[in-house]
Amino acid sequence: VEKEAGGSASVIQVWHYGMLTLVNLCIGRMFEGGVKKLAKGVWLNCLPVLGASIIIVFINVGFTLSLLYFEPAFALLLISLNILWATLLGKVLLGDPLPIRTAIALLVSLCAIIAVFVPKILDYSQDDGESSSSGAGTTVAFTGVPFFTGFAVAALLTFSRWQKGAQLEAAPIIGALLSVLGAAVFLLVFQERPPSDLVADLTASFWIAILVNAICIGVYDIVLITAPRFITSTEVSLILLAEVILSPLCVWMVYGDIPDKWTLIGGVVLLLALS
Repeated sequence: VEKEAGGSASVIQVWHYGMLTLVNLCIGRMFEGGVKKLAKGVWLNCLPVLGASIIIVFINVGFTLSLLYFEPAFALLLISLNILWATLLGKVLLGDPLPIRTAIALLVSLCAIIAVFVPKILDYSQDDGESSSSGAGTTVAFTGVPFFTGFAVAALLTFSRWQKGAQLEAAPIIGALLSVLGAAVFLLVFQERPPSDLVADLTASFWIAILVNAICIGVYDIVLITAPRFITSTEVSLILLAEVILSPLCVWMVYGDIPDKWTLIGGVVLLLALS
């Protein structure tokens, strides 16, 4: 978005979280059957909703910072490790079962993740060398950002499973709202940018990209909240890894970019693990 449609990183974050708040409100209203029922769920489950909302803030900010300031393959590799943390948290804290079939799928999926992302990271390192690209120095210094983002995803899955009797559908709304408030304060107060910067030089492509991204993240958030009620955190993480296959496929359909051989190999391995 920053390169093709305008807007600085801070402006993108403000509008991204703002649009995400609206999208999550629509999704929450649909799941709960109305705004009144949604508000009632918050009132009756205020502490669980607050806990889930805080975790979602960490996920929102972590994903944004990871993809803005880190090499995407590197960031997604560390975030995808949430499957490990979800398994450990579910097993230790909730006593979730780990059948042999699921354990095998977990190991195979980790191999698929390595096959897809590690060659990209190595190519990126060789190509850039000593150059100062958008994530080279930051990746080394702040590796903890995507790492803890993946851990936050696992924590939300575990929390949602622990509180599976609570109505947490409002948590993505509150989490996105807190995120947009924080991003706006950072832009207007700490960076001392005028409010006019929020709309300066923004193209139609910017708003389309922000909307599409918000819809995708909104669906992702509600899955993290609702799916653990029915299956374990490990199984949810395994299913979410389908994104590793679907993302290159979507890029190929829209832009015609053919996935490299490692992406194809990792995708096949991942399909075998999920089947």
